Amino acid sequence: MKIFTTSDDVGFARSLCDHLGQSLSDLSIGQFSDGEINLQVNETVRGEDVYIVQSISSPVNDHLMRMLLAADAMRLASAKTITAVIPYFGYARQDRRVRSKRVPISARLVADLLQSAGFHRVVTVDLHSEQVQGFFHIPVENIHSSSLIIDEFFASSKIDNLLVVSPDVGGVGRAQAVAKRLNGLDLAVVDKRRSHANQVDSMQLVGDVAGKHCLIIDDMVDTGKTLVKAADLLIDQGALSVSAYCTHAVLSGDAVHLIESSRLSSLYVSDSIIGQRGQNIKTLSLAFISQGCESYSLQSITQRDVRMLIVGLGNPPESYGKTRHNAGFWLVDEWVRRLGKTWQLEKKFQAHCVKWEGHYFLKSTQFMNLSGQSVQKIMAYYKIPRSELVVVYDEMSFDPGMIRFKDGGGAAGHNGVKDIISRIGDQFMRIRIGIGRPAQGHDVSSFVLSSPSRAEQQRIDQSIHLLLDDAPMIINKDFAKLMNQWNQ
Repeated sequence: MKIFTTSDDVGFARSLCDHLGQSLSDLSIGQFSDGEINLQVNETVRGEDVYIVQSISSPVNDHLMRMLLAADAMRLASAKTITAVIPYFGYARQDRRVRSKRVPISARLVADLLQSAGFHRVVTVDLHSEQVQGFFHIPVENIHSSSLIIDEFFASSKIDNLLVVSPDVGGVGRAQAVAKRLNGLDLAVVDKRRSHANQVDSMQLVGDVAGKHCLIIDDMVDTGKTLVKAADLLIDQGALSVSAYCTHAVLSGDAVHLIESSRLSSLYVSDSIIGQRGQNIKTLSLAFISQGCESYSLQSITQRDVRMLIVGLGNPPESYGKTRHNAGFWLVDEWVRRLGKTWQLEKKFQAHCVKWEGHYFLKSTQFMNLSGQSVQKIMAYYKIPRSELVVVYDEMSFDPGMIRFKDGGGAAGHNGVKDIISRIGDQFMRIRIGIGRPAQGHDVSSFVLSSPSRAEQQRIDQSIHLLLDDAPMIINKDFAKLMNQWNQ
């Protein structure tokens, strides 16, 4: 697999490469004296799966032409497949002839050009109109970025008294999906009337926003005028505050100044378009789009094919690091250290993760009693069956350092396991690490949130090291032999 970018700003392409563990391949772009584009691929692509990263954003026509020329160069250099990674698909708003006006269907023409240039597949994010996919005769993967804002609001606990707002009737489906994933929040709709492009004549609100913090969900922000008017309408109708998430920050004209001086508390955008940002405009990374690249190229281990998920349970704040309740973290931390890997934060799962030879290690960034959220998200995303899940956690009914395997069953009062069971069921393998039990009459919570004695810690560490000597047996799911060995 080789990843190229035709953009002058390589930041977005580099973030994709970092997410995939790849280096950015070499391609040079210049101009001839008459303004024609001069493009050259500086390394071999024969027999390779090639990805060309470029948003069709301002200067739109120049960026589009660069993509077309790059695809032709790759085709002539015998690339195996060529994929267009287009975070922002320009011209997508021109997808029909309104009332049969004498206008082009520009989105269809761009689709024809991309296919004629030699692309085999297109990966894009939040198309303005889903029907644009129908203009292609090659696969189009339209990735939805709503998980970015969902993770942002969950991570910062901003969902209390929150209401999701669609800025128009056409975006209700998009906003509804976000509201559902944010614990089933209520939805309001702004009904707007336009006479010309980028010009809204009137707005009406459907829904009650009084006393609510509003979150507007849209696919893009262009001039910002519609967004600012919607914020004014919501505040005037009694909203406490208004924030917005718009995937693509087109921000043409004086949009940044308009938004900065508006009643919007904050505007969240993705990094699909590189450009000017203001203090109230916060950028969220789209690096997860690389999953679309990885799944297409590495067909033996696709994004839907994770061999085993190993979850350590604990409380993430550093102040809990040495407490008994974090024994699950201790084991997976040592395992990852032995593999020579480093934990990476994956916001879409609300967890720190490590991928190794098709296996995933996970530590939730949520507190123990919400660990199931991360487990449920990653299992749904990669379609991991419960038979491939192993959960490691502390056990009070065992002496410190005693390790036991258990296949299925209840939570035995463990809040982390209880939350996982409530979300995915109880049929999964567990590794329980003994942490001892409190003296009679002593508080259980205080005990599990205390540190073991030096002797107890040594016994726990020694058992973890001995168990990880048998790590290949865990990976091979030789649990019958492990139970016979450890459960005696």
